Amino acid sequence: MACRSANASSLLVLAGCVCAAHAVVLGADYPAVVRQDRPVSYFRFDEQGGGQPRDSAGAEAETVVTASALVQAVPGALRMPGGTTGLAARFSGNSYVQATADPDRFDFSGAVSIEFWIRPTEGGEGTQCFIAKGEFTRTNCNYYVVYFQEGSGKSGRLRFGIASGYLDQASKLDEDEFTHVVVTFDPSRAGVNTRMYINGRLDAEKHIDGQPRSTRGTPLSIGALLYELPKQPRIQFFVGELDEVAFYPHALSEARVAVHFAQGSPPVVFETEVRPLLQRACFGCHAEKQQGKLDLRTVTAMLRGGESGPAVARGSAAQSLLLERIQFGEMPPPDSGQTLSPSERRLIALWIDGGCRAEEVVGLPPVRALVTSQQRAHWAFQAFAPGLTPPLEARGRARGIRTPVDAFIQSRLARHGLAMSGDVDRMRLARRAFIDLIGLPPPLERVDRFLADPRPDAFARLVDELLSSPQFGVRWGRHWLDIAGYTDTISFDDDYGPPIGFVEGKWRYRDYVIRSFNQDKPYRRFVTEQLAGDELVDWEKADRYTPELIESLVATGYLRCCEDISKEDPRPFIIWSVLHDSVEQIGTSLLGLTLNCARCHSHKFEAIPQRDYYRLMAVLTPALNPANWKDPQQRAVPDVSSATREQIDAHNAQIDGQVKRLESEIAVLRKRHEMALRNAKLAEIPADDRAALRATLGIAEGKRDAQQKALVAKHAAALKVDPQAIDAALTAVERAQIDRTKQSIGAHRGRRHSHSWIHAMYDVGPPPPTRLFQQGSYLHPRREVPPGFPEVLTTADFTSYLEQVRPTRGSGHRLALARWLTDTASPASALVARVMVNRVWSHLMGAPIVATTDNLGASGARPSHPELLDWLSADFRREGSIKRLIRQTMASSVYRQASFGARDAAERARAIDPANRLLWRARLRRVEAEVVRDSMLSAAGQLDRSMGGPPVPLEYRPNGTVLVATKGLPTPSSRLRRSVYLLNRRIYNPSFLSVFDKPIVTGSVCRRAVSAVALQSLSMMNDVFVVEQSQHLAARVAAATDSTDARIDRLFRLTVARSPSVEELDLCRQMLASGTRIQLAAGGVDAPADAALVDLCQTLLNMNEQLYLE
Repeated sequence: MACRSANASSLLVLAGCVCAAHAVVLGADYPAVVRQDRPVSYFRFDEQGGGQPRDSAGAEAETVVTASALVQAVPGALRMPGGTTGLAARFSGNSYVQATADPDRFDFSGAVSIEFWIRPTEGGEGTQCFIAKGEFTRTNCNYYVVYFQEGSGKSGRLRFGIASGYLDQASKLDEDEFTHVVVTFDPSRAGVNTRMYINGRLDAEKHIDGQPRSTRGTPLSIGALLYELPKQPRIQFFVGELDEVAFYPHALSEARVAVHFAQGSPPVVFETEVRPLLQRACFGCHAEKQQGKLDLRTVTAMLRGGESGPAVARGSAAQSLLLERIQFGEMPPPDSGQTLSPSERRLIALWIDGGCRAEEVVGLPPVRALVTSQQRAHWAFQAFAPGLTPPLEARGRARGIRTPVDAFIQSRLARHGLAMSGDVDRMRLARRAFIDLIGLPPPLERVDRFLADPRPDAFARLVDELLSSPQFGVRWGRHWLDIAGYTDTISFDDDYGPPIGFVEGKWRYRDYVIRSFNQDKPYRRFVTEQLAGDELVDWEKADRYTPELIESLVATGYLRCCEDISKEDPRPFIIWSVLHDSVEQIGTSLLGLTLNCARCHSHKFEAIPQRDYYRLMAVLTPALNPANWKDPQQRAVPDVSSATREQIDAHNAQIDGQVKRLESEIAVLRKRHEMALRNAKLAEIPADDRAALRATLGIAEGKRDAQQKALVAKHAAALKVDPQAIDAALTAVERAQIDRTKQSIGAHRGRRHSHSWIHAMYDVGPPPPTRLFQQGSYLHPRREVPPGFPEVLTTADFTSYLEQVRPTRGSGHRLALARWLTDTASPASALVARVMVNRVWSHLMGAPIVATTDNLGASGARPSHPELLDWLSADFRREGSIKRLIRQTMASSVYRQASFGARDAAERARAIDPANRLLWRARLRRVEAEVVRDSMLSAAGQLDRSMGGPPVPLEYRPNGTVLVATKGLPTPSSRLRRSVYLLNRRIYNPSFLSVFDKPIVTGSVCRRAVSAVALQSLSMMNDVFVVEQSQHLAARVAAATDSTDARIDRLFRLTVARSPSVEELDLCRQMLASGTRIQLAAGGVDAPADAALVDLCQTLLNMNEQLYLE
């Protein structure tokens, strides 16, 4: 599919072959090409002088053709020698052609192709059916073709259909010129069986179930929708011209369609037909005088282009800057006095589409690049230097050098007369490793084993153990979910209360990310699955969905993380916003570049021309096609194959039938008593109405007249039988029988099968044309832009991924994008590796090597340690292992440094490097909101560590507080699960997490903000969650020992992973004693000592050490 949208289309290849042979193909040869494919009917509309239209493919004796109000001999679609055209027929809004044949060759029972040239004109109805066989009803329609004219009357779309389905044109029809259209349908084909070609290229395709309905004996109608008179007059008349209408009893191949179009549109020659137009209108500014360095005198010069790039794109007028400027009235300038007529513009477009044929020997000059060599020289865009090694002088120093990472750091420190700080103590090192890798405090017994382990690799063993923990994926999956901009909702979600945009199954992507980190999935595979997992597997044709297939579909949830409110508000600018956000998401999360400025204009600071922004958008439009849009719920796919769904439906239908039968048995029993009770009530009705009412009740409700309805309404209250009365009337045997039947119904319903949903990304059709938007507005589309990648990260050897990729399904555009991003030979892969390594370093060291984690471009910061970043990134690109990268970093002395060193050395270092960019000590780090909550639950012994599944719902209080729900949960402990499993919203997250800087998600969150505000301290003192965990923590400590000192020691180790100092121990003793006295004096507490312990627990949870990582 990728080749169909590329410049080297079948049409251009064909045109090139014709030009190479120096053959002049004329429209006069077109009928011969059509007849080679054996049409059963062919209306040329070339009759002179208003003669009756003739079917040139059939025997006149077998065919009867009648026409009404038809205007013939108007200029047609085919170009003839000398620049003239053939003839066509004009339909004026009350015209039609009707044809019958014996035998009826217009009726098709199998495959069919319909071919025509069409030019609609303004003034028609919104819906215009211009080819129809039958009455256009579900029971009496063989086929039809409809034109939907837009309100402006300037463009519209076609639809082909049979009784059981239809196919819509993906692009728009231009009413200024004739368009060649071929529709093919073959019901015998599995998969795609219906295709629409516009001007020789595939425009839309799909599968339509069923076959054409037989309408033998009914006429073929051209120009109007046929309804048999006098039942109903003809409606939906067509307004415009039709030419060369042909019907085939088979599906034309794509190659033959291209041949037909090329024969009808012979090449235009530059020197004889195009150059004279440009000479008159454009040479004043673009010949000897070359504004914008653009010369239009030769094809070679136009291919070289000017300051804005090449003037023409061979084979694609839609992608040519020259035609864009002409069509939008910018060339010739309005004040030049020169104009190009619509026919002259069409001629130039035809010449470009035909490959820019010329008599000159066209050279292939170097194109003026839109990206300069200076922009390409930016540090982040460079290939990794071969053989990059740590500095020798640093490696030679034994003190403090454990790994190559240390050598890079120490080399920079030595230049400033500095050195690394010593190692942090083992207790703090253990807490640092646990928080960094799994986001939880270390268990007491594991710390004890680590402290007692004398082996040199004791810390490496601890790191490996933590990397193997399932909780590692929870912790590091949260980092990636930030980068992806993940929430459990789809819409902007800015309303307080239960979210509107929640979509079932979106949480599967969260679980996929966590699994991937636990599996240490190669980064190249991880990126590829998220961008194009659907193109790696043939999920639509699979008989059964394997876990691997489901994984690939779920992974594409990455591209469904952007805000999408198109279900609630399907206006075009909302839909286009999803596309723009998706481009920005890829740029920020994977490339570390700001692309959004290039939406409206070429980036002022980065090497991103506006063209490249829309080239990247064109990669996404086969899946995110505004003309064939699917809102989030429409896009969700079942997690089982079509065959399995049919089995589920059949099984459930059988169960439902059994349930319905059992329910009817209960209804019969209850109905008998209901009737008896109603008859008893009827006996109490006054005699005047009783007989009439009895008779009325015997009449079906829908058949009662007004008087009868009024009579029933009058006595409705008196006749009402309460269900409780029926229950009381049942005999003991009947009640037992109903109970058994209800149990049987429950058992049957329990055997129903079901499936879940996947919030996936996949192509919805062939690649649509993507246009560059003037000033970023979809209301001002300009030239067409082919799919591609930013020029600054491509070379001549690596621009062909789109042509090389052969996807299992779809266009392959996103798979090509993934390969371009991750292929070792691609210039982009070095940048992608640097971006990820920089973020991993930031999570472990408290600050990144490049301060702007979302921007490694020219407008971003420069790296503090560029050689270290490149050395780690080159290894990461080669190995693709995030766990390996983490091991490399954590094995270093840099990671193990203390946050606070000797005072004299620290003061000297602070004077030289106050921001600690050189890493002479470990940074003091505030832990994330999720770590604060999860650590409290872990210390209190309350944490539910279960993995995966739907998110835990939230509870919304009238005062604006958001809490974790306590009702309607799968298990009572669900509210105590890790924070990543709570419902993730864009704005209204649990209040406790929001206070500690859980971000508002409007896009990729590459680095969280950190604040220190009074509300955090107030929450730690008063929040019901903190108070509750303090109580559980106190109970846990009290249950372990009766000794006050042992309780205090255990409390410190559970909360901050260390024993208390002598001073702290004494302070805690005093607090327990005074707290007990205060509780006794206050009264009302059964266990004052226990209450004092709770207060001490809450005090320790309020320590800075709980919130910060040394």
